[in-house]
Amino acid sequence: MKVDFIVAGGGLAGSILAWTLRKRGRSVVLFDGSPGPVCSRAAAGLYHPLTGRRLTVPRHLPDLLEAGDRFFESVEAVTGTPCLHRLAIRRSFVDRAMAETWAERRANARAAGLDLRDFASEPDGLTSSPFGGYELRGCGWMDPAAFLKTVAEILGREGRYGNQIIKPDRLESCRDGVICGEIQARAVIFAEGHVARDNPLWKHLPLKPNHGEILEIRIEGDIRPCIHLGELFLIPRDDQNWLAGATHDWTVDHGKPTPAGRREIENKLKAFLRCPFQVVGHRAGVRPASGDTMPFLGRHHENAAIWIFNGFGSRTLLMAPWCAEKLDQALTAGESLPEELDIHRFEPVEAVQAKPFRATRAAQDRIAEVLCPGDLAIDATAGRGHDTIWLAERVGPAGRVLAIDIQPRAIEDTGLRLRKAGLAGRVNLVRANHADLAGLVPPDWSGQVAAILFNLGSLPHGDRNIRTRPESTLKALETAPRLLKANGRITIVLNPGDPAGRHEEQIVRSWMMTLSPDRFAFEEVHSPDAPPPLPGAGHHHPPDFRSAPLPGS
Repeated sequence: MKVDFIVAGGGLAGSILAWTLRKRGRSVVLFDGSPGPVCSRAAAGLYHPLTGRRLTVPRHLPDLLEAGDRFFESVEAVTGTPCLHRLAIRRSFVDRAMAETWAERRANARAAGLDLRDFASEPDGLTSSPFGGYELRGCGWMDPAAFLKTVAEILGREGRYGNQIIKPDRLESCRDGVICGEIQARAVIFAEGHVARDNPLWKHLPLKPNHGEILEIRIEGDIRPCIHLGELFLIPRDDQNWLAGATHDWTVDHGKPTPAGRREIENKLKAFLRCPFQVVGHRAGVRPASGDTMPFLGRHHENAAIWIFNGFGSRTLLMAPWCAEKLDQALTAGESLPEELDIHRFEPVEAVQAKPFRATRAAQDRIAEVLCPGDLAIDATAGRGHDTIWLAERVGPAGRVLAIDIQPRAIEDTGLRLRKAGLAGRVNLVRANHADLAGLVPPDWSGQVAAILFNLGSLPHGDRNIRTRPESTLKALETAPRLLKANGRITIVLNPGDPAGRHEEQIVRSWMMTLSPDRFAFEEVHSPDAPPPLPGAGHHHPPDFRSAPLPGS
């Protein structure tokens, strides 16, 4: 059998990935044969973005929630039953320090689109809230075991589900990807959970198994039917039945219930509840957490047909749907993964040193320092749409992007990418010359734009004779600074190795000399393989990009 992808690991992350790939038109075989306890079948399925005492708003939160909505709706469309049970989440602060932390985080949480309201410190009936808290709407809980069963049944009917363990020594490379037994695929994606630490392919990744336990309880009292969070979580299931947890133990990884885990949860319940409860069940599992709290996504540094999707810890439901879409774009369109997720951050030193320099990534790194959800941004040279997609993701649903290109093919390609990514609503895509930038920008954008990107030259893999021109580029550059808000940034990617671009480079340098050093700061980055500086360029190196942020950046 020939398929697009093999997913090795049928826990929650692997099943979300397989579901997402299949929904996006890829043919998938899912193998669920991981030894030991599967955390996903014991998990409570809490869907909540603000975890831990620090209440940190996750990066890309608006995109995470949008992808979550797409995922839950797609499951519900197939099963005809609710996938996500949306309930209010009532967070009670555990101490005064947590309440003070929330005072600092509240604005960021609301800016990310969360529907929040604070409540005072008075006790809430049968629960204890001495330091107050907040109530969040729009999230809830999902039954992971029911979802895993749905995925297994659907893929099983198609003959694309198996109870096997995929070991690296079973894989054979071939011209079009990899062969595993009788199956040929473009790639194998390992989503094994905590047992990945025993896979020799991923020995260099800092996977940290996290043992967790949950109690099934029956509460003898009329407690409000919402999700309660404090020193523990309480999730209503039916009538008076609730899930309570969870513990976190980094010293064991057997995934079995323990008396110590039960005592810990019971003690927290006694402190939080003002009514009796009865324990009716006890479950445990091992979360696959990462050393830097971010998931592991990406391609193995030695084999282009071997990938990983792992390390989500307790945030699988929140992060995996969006990460699965990102991985699909990397697998099928060659798009870059967000650097904080890409396992290249843990590559062996020799692999990192061999990684090619990318000027566009360097430019994005500088823009990422100032671009926030809700901001305005401009891609002055849309090209194939890679920067446009990246900007749209960064600004989130509340932000806007203006993307410009003079070539019909560039507009067509960028529009297609935006529609596939579900981001077209955030972008105003215009076929025009960026020389006309002043007339293309809405009047109320003046002085409000956080980032403007230029990627000069010709369309990648297009007609090399059609390229940006020095005269039009200069006119656009002269407009750009007036559009920036305080601390906004401009990046300009050049190709000094292109003879046709040498004049354009000289124009850019001359323009920069006209900017006041009292108002603008400059940074220049160049590839180790860049050609010698232009005559008369003095000590400057030929840049791959140039940023011009306003003072205070």
